Amino acid sequence: MRCFIALLTILLGGEAASGEARRAIWFVSWQHAGHIKALCPIATELQRRGHEVRVVVHEEVLHLVPKNLIALSAGPLPWSWTEELQFRQALWDPSPAEEARDARKADLSEQYFAGSQRSLLRGRSLTFLREGWRFDARQFHKTTQSTMPRGLNETLHRVPLQEWPSLLAIDVSSVGAMDLAEKLAIRFAVISAWPVGPTLQSVGEATDFGWMPSELFAFTQSSHQQSFPDRLKRYLFSNLLPRFMNWAGFHEPRRALRRELDLDERLELLEAPRTSANGGRPLLCILSHWGIDRPRPLPPRAVLVGPVEDYPGKVKEAGELPKPVADWLASGKVVYISFGTNVRPTREVYQAILGAAEGLQDVKFLWDVDESEVQASSLGELAHAAAFPNVHFAPGVPQILVLGHVAAFVTHCGLNSVHEALHFGVPMLGMDFVQLDLMASLGCKAADPSCWAESEIHTGLSLVFLEVAEEQLQKVHHLEVTCLFFV
Repeated sequence: MRCFIALLTILLGGEAASGEARRAIWFVSWQHAGHIKALCPIATELQRRGHEVRVVVHEEVLHLVPKNLIALSAGPLPWSWTEELQFRQALWDPSPAEEARDARKADLSEQYFAGSQRSLLRGRSLTFLREGWRFDARQFHKTTQSTMPRGLNETLHRVPLQEWPSLLAIDVSSVGAMDLAEKLAIRFAVISAWPVGPTLQSVGEATDFGWMPSELFAFTQSSHQQSFPDRLKRYLFSNLLPRFMNWAGFHEPRRALRRELDLDERLELLEAPRTSANGGRPLLCILSHWGIDRPRPLPPRAVLVGPVEDYPGKVKEAGELPKPVADWLASGKVVYISFGTNVRPTREVYQAILGAAEGLQDVKFLWDVDESEVQASSLGELAHAAAFPNVHFAPGVPQILVLGHVAAFVTHCGLNSVHEALHFGVPMLGMDFVQLDLMASLGCKAADPSCWAESEIHTGLSLVFLEVAEEQLQKVHHLEVTCLFFV
């Protein structure tokens, strides 16, 4: 963290003189909670050190910015929040692959990416670039301030030019903001809560060891996956898959966005542009640490700053657990289940979890889901949820308050969830819906989430409680239950 703050200071032109106001830093993210929350601890620390800090997000998610930070609206999303949730559920639907569903997912993915990035960049309007764009930012500010559409562009132009930020700290997925920064010649840094390998792969940041196979998002590299076939498979996919994705038009939504800005379109979907304001690639800050990531060479401008959240502070802010939940946690050994806000488990996943719970009667389960949702999705021929006395349903329960009191955590492997579990020392049984969905799109049969059998979940949780030696963990099929962490 100290190294990161020093690098930001260099980017900002050095420390301000005594009594002199420090130059502003704006943190920018698209509408996903995990991405916004990853920026806020760094913003808070820089504010504590005297910098003027703002957090710019879509209007619908302003409430996710902590009250100690000043939040600015980037305007509304191009659709309702209900439609936003429908997008997410459709895109992260772990149902078995079907040609018609996969084609629809591809169309939805393109719509979602283009709509999200375009609205973050410049609001709902699709015509203002043709009608009002001026290449001279100063002249642009003078002539279009009153008629600007919503978006980061408008947010910037609603303040005097001399009050513009000296640096934008942009979430790794918010490429619309990166492209705007390039257009307006504003320096920016990229902040990623993803692991090192996928981050470098996404932003197009090469190391001096470019021949090293990247794990992409589809491959893990555990100790038992280092055979020659494993390495060859990673090498081939790392080199051939990007070519195929380029040929298939995977990067076209980003390139269309850049064409609208009259920028060089030869970038990949999430690639960070080289800019004259940055003197090349931007500073890349990765919220990971070699203690929880795979050691590998880093490019000169990449720095690991570790999980940076103030978890004890978050616990204090969260208040107290609802009494029924607190009583449940105090009543015995409890497994906590949560799949975040984006994942919609299938009927098979619901049944597998309930079946595993039925087979572990001496263990209690706390599940962050609405009981009626589980019943509607999975309990048709099963008994009513009341037939599972060791399962307590608690939708929306504060995860930060729960993790300090549980014996294990069944998770979708979101980075915030993983970091929180690491902080509290909770073993995790990972069901990585996002990774498996990509693997399914690559034709990997074993990635089908419907293959998660209750026996696999039962075995995984049993291993957690038995605290067996690491070599015995291989009894759990690593493609069916993706990850099993001991911390």
